[in-house]
Amino acid sequence: MAVNVEMWKREIIERLKLDNRFMDFATNADDMVYGGSVVHIPQSAGPSPTIVNNSTYPLTVVQRGDTDVTYALDRFSKAPTLITDIDKAELSYDKMQSVIDEQIGSLLDDVGTWMLYRWALSLPNTTAFRTATSGTATRPGSAPGATGNRKRAIEADIIAAKQAFDNANIPMKDRYFVLCASHYNDLLSDTNLKNYFQNVVNIKDGEIPTLHGFKFIQRNQTIRVASGGTVKAPDAANATDDNEASVAFHKGSVEKATGTVDIFENLDRAEYQGDIVSFLIRNGGRRRRSDNFGVGLLVDAAG
Repeated sequence: MAVNVEMWKREIIERLKLDNRFMDFATNADDMVYGGSVVHIPQSAGPSPTIVNNSTYPLTVVQRGDTDVTYALDRFSKAPTLITDIDKAELSYDKMQSVIDEQIGSLLDDVGTWMLYRWALSLPNTTAFRTATSGTATRPGSAPGATGNRKRAIEADIIAAKQAFDNANIPMKDRYFVLCASHYNDLLSDTNLKNYFQNVVNIKDGEIPTLHGFKFIQRNQTIRVASGGTVKAPDAANATDDNEASVAFHKGSVEKATGTVDIFENLDRAEYQGDIVSFLIRNGGRRRRSDNFGVGLLVDAAG
């Protein structure tokens, strides 16, 4: 069978939104993607100063100095997958469809994780941008390969993140918090929030709508931070002292862009006696402010 390329391109784009819904709350730079692979944004150097009660003429003429913001989108792809003629003949379900679904799901999960990494990469290791969990040291480390206990996330940690945003004069509207599963579950079990959660938590789906101005979104995989404070790339080796981190952001402080979405197929390959299929997505993002404000991390503290 041939792959319906246009149908699956639409499917990938729709699932990209559904599987990584936090990205919908970032500034969208899709219209600034050139050639499907590079984002190019003309950017003002800033407004000229306002003149108040001027009494001297002629006024000084100034020229706005614009700059360009340019960055390449990451390439996400999976190894080509073979579906043999024997599989297609003997299986009762459409294996080609199953492979496509599996590859897309795994690919989009990676896209979301790398997006959070791009937003958090090289974020200053200070209290203005990072909050350490401060609850009881009773939760086992949840980062892959981590050992020992970590302090639980509690309400006070969310308030500390809020204070950091307030101090940086970040608008109250459009604040979001992408919580790793461990931090999300910590908050659900925080006794200080018991009465609040009884009224607002969607018990059926385990959803917390808002808390202290942040709209919460749970994601099973967010980012990892090394014990020294370095934000680790998603493909970096695991370490026993790695810590999980949740990402807080303001919509105007982060950006995302999707470029080329490609599907490749090689049908009826004699040397493999089957069909080969693979996918490619170009996607990327960045922090938009040169001062880095509007993005913060809630990082596990060692027990």
